[in-house]
Amino acid sequence: MGATARNRGLLRAVFCALIILAFLPLRARKVASLDAVLTASDIQVHDRHIYITQQARIFIYSCDDFRLINQFGRKGEGPGEFRLSDDDMVFLKVRPDCLLVNSVGRLSYFSKVGTFQRERINNAGLWLDPLGDGFVGIKRVYDEKNARYRQIWLLDKNLHKVIMVYEEFDGIQPRLRVIEAVTWPSIIFRVYEDKIFVADKENTIYVYDRHGTKLYDIPLPFRRVKITDSVKERYLHYYREVEPYWRERWERLKSWFQFSDYLPVIQFFSVKDGRIYILTHFEEGGQNVFLILDLGGRLIKRTTLPLKRGDTGVFNIWPYDISRGRLYQIVESENDGGCELHRFDFF
Repeated sequence: MGATARNRGLLRAVFCALIILAFLPLRARKVASLDAVLTASDIQVHDRHIYITQQARIFIYSCDDFRLINQFGRKGEGPGEFRLSDDDMVFLKVRPDCLLVNSVGRLSYFSKVGTFQRERINNAGLWLDPLGDGFVGIKRVYDEKNARYRQIWLLDKNLHKVIMVYEEFDGIQPRLRVIEAVTWPSIIFRVYEDKIFVADKENTIYVYDRHGTKLYDIPLPFRRVKITDSVKERYLHYYREVEPYWRERWERLKSWFQFSDYLPVIQFFSVKDGRIYILTHFEEGGQNVFLILDLGGRLIKRTTLPLKRGDTGVFNIWPYDISRGRLYQIVESENDGGCELHRFDFF
């Protein structure tokens, strides 16, 4: 065999090995114990810091050695405190130059290491994401027929509405007495590099510029999961027996629940580091299928991850975030209380 033939054979072997590796399931690796965190509602990884939200408390860890750098925040009315009802939690957005904390009726600004800077009144709701000098937010409105819709709005720096970007029929319709059992997540948009990415229930991602003009669509022609009787029972079990809010109201509301024929492709999604990461509803071997796309919608990678869920089952995936090709997830420690930080490497 000549050198050219040997080289071609070697290249084919390397190519096949890369293809196999691209579709192998990823493995979790515990990287730290987070003893100060008892539970968590959110995690965000930005630059060299990991920010973890626990109701009204925010923990800051180092990305390098997972050392606890600072913790701040508590429920209250004073400067640097957060307005919350019993079941609320704060919404943290990590900005390049500050931390923005959204609580009931208030926006609070902190340094990247948790030093309080200032606050302002917020009458625009809890789901706000900065965009340029303004914000993007979600409004719920009723029409003249008592149908409820979710609208995504551009807001100016004073939180006044500028233009509606997107509207969809809400999954929970109190006045019509209808509940989509597979309820679409509350936050259905992501802001990345002055663009707004919106995911709908019909398996399309819409991309808008900072002025609310649609730039392009990303259709998701991927496999969908049929809603079988066993899938329905998993969701109804959650409402009927697991989640206290719904359990207390089950007898009154049980006739309201409805199912579509298929689960949507997207369960959650994020836009990070020039890629779109989609957690699908599909599972293989008990693991969650992830799709990784470029910003134009081209599939880069399809893989599976053994993401952890909490006790509440179908909805309660433990918080995760993605940064620099790695997924970080907080999970409850099975041994000594507190939480652990697990990491997956996509690439």
